Amino acid sequence: KFKPDELKIKVKNRHIIVEGKHKENENEKKFMANHFVQRFVLPPGTKQEEVKAVLNEKRVLSITAPKHELPPPLPEREVPIEVIMPEESVVEKLEEDLKDTAASLIQTSSVTPLEQIDMEATTHVG
Repeated sequence: KFKPDELKIKVKNRHIIVEGKHKENENEKKFMANHFVQRFVLPPGTKQEEVKAVLNEKRVLSITAPKHELPPPLPEREVPIEVIMPEESVVEKLEEDLKDTAASLIQTSSVTPLEQIDMEATTHVG
């Protein structure tokens, strides 16, 4: 059985940590040591700062924390996705511009059959 000064109780990250260390030296040849650590998760609705511990006359340790009413859960909502794309490299940008220029040239150019060209109206340099 552990004495009050051999017990330690901590509350950290919503956990209660109970530790006990007991050592006895009966004489130089006999030595006894007991050690334990137990962790308990604080239930939802409890506050870390309200945890209390009581060791009664029978050396029974009681740890309590009042439970508070939880707020209602938040309604479901859809989270928009922000799309982040890497910037195009200079080469990719130039290739894209070249494709656009070629496409516009093809759309504005027209082909005239040879039979429709007035050969006398063309100028020949010598």
